[in-house]
Amino acid sequence: AVESTQSTGMQERMCRKAHYLKFDSSRIILRQGDRAEWFYYVLSGTTAVSILEENKTTGSVNLRNVGYLKRGTAFGELALLHGTRRTATVSCKDAVELIAVDKEDFVQMNQLDSDEEKEHIRYCRTLAILRDWPVNLLNEVTGICNFHFFKKGTVMAKSNHDTPFIYIVKSGQVKVLTKVTKIRQRQTQGCRVRSRTVSSRTPSSGIRSSRSDTSSCSNGFRSRINSQSTNGLPPTHGSSRHMKGNLVPLISRLNVGEGAFQDVPIQPTFLQVCVLGAGDSFGLSTLVYSEEISCGIVSLGAECIEISKEFFLKNATENYLRKLKATIRPFPSEDKLQQDIQDQKLWKNYKNSVVASVLDPSSI
Repeated sequence: AVESTQSTGMQERMCRKAHYLKFDSSRIILRQGDRAEWFYYVLSGTTAVSILEENKTTGSVNLRNVGYLKRGTAFGELALLHGTRRTATVSCKDAVELIAVDKEDFVQMNQLDSDEEKEHIRYCRTLAILRDWPVNLLNEVTGICNFHFFKKGTVMAKSNHDTPFIYIVKSGQVKVLTKVTKIRQRQTQGCRVRSRTVSSRTPSSGIRSSRSDTSSCSNGFRSRINSQSTNGLPPTHGSSRHMKGNLVPLISRLNVGEGAFQDVPIQPTFLQVCVLGAGDSFGLSTLVYSEEISCGIVSLGAECIEISKEFFLKNATENYLRKLKATIRPFPSEDKLQQDIQDQKLWKNYKNSVVASVLDPSSI
């Protein structure tokens, strides 16, 4: 049976249309640049995903392995849905069993029958952000509004500015990520409480808090976001009654570096901005905030409505766009994200300082 990362209706339709395939080790299933003809689901074995990349300086072409797909994973759907060519080569690391669905059947499976197709458009009518936009046009023009299920881990869009679609989440969740290639920090690092130095042990990749809170996503919608910053440091005086001795507030003596800030390059890291849930959108805010930070989205298992951004903007009045700008907010700027990273590092340094002072009261 097909895993539950596909919607129930999709699973039933796939089982009726699927073909069984078996490949020996080292066989190539699909090649980068080929036309998309099949959707694949791995039943057993392991496949390797690789990309041909050209060195712009030397002109040489290198094959880079980017990952592996094992039992329970699917691939090939985005090229079928969007009519693009294959972006990677998939080969067999060992003997592989697959089920495959051809392009025609796969597209039909993703297009619900006429009554169901109208249901997701009716859902659009219930959204406040589309209240003053002519939703009825979605019924009149084919190909500008699609409804799909994106399995967990699918990269739906790499950039909110470059994607040709506006995504509206109908069910499930979608992660919003942005790439960070540098961290802003002071030229002199350290965390001192009097003469005792405490390492912050903050990883160079930035924020790595595992705690999460329900909060408001930066584009104005309700979502679940990682706790990536604090609104200043908590007071210390409330903790003193739980510890032996008199713990003097340490924040006035906490030194996290002196001197001007500088940008320090790091390995490219994807920072989670927020999580979108039912009723939230992606790509819409770029219509009114051209300078919005570049973000991408990855599905956590979600049913989404895709609307052509070009068609949407063509039929949006100036009055609607003004109301939209007053309703939604852009994702946080790079400066805000860098400040969040600094706040998190400061908070970690502060906690380490408190722990060090409790373990060694003589340092107070």
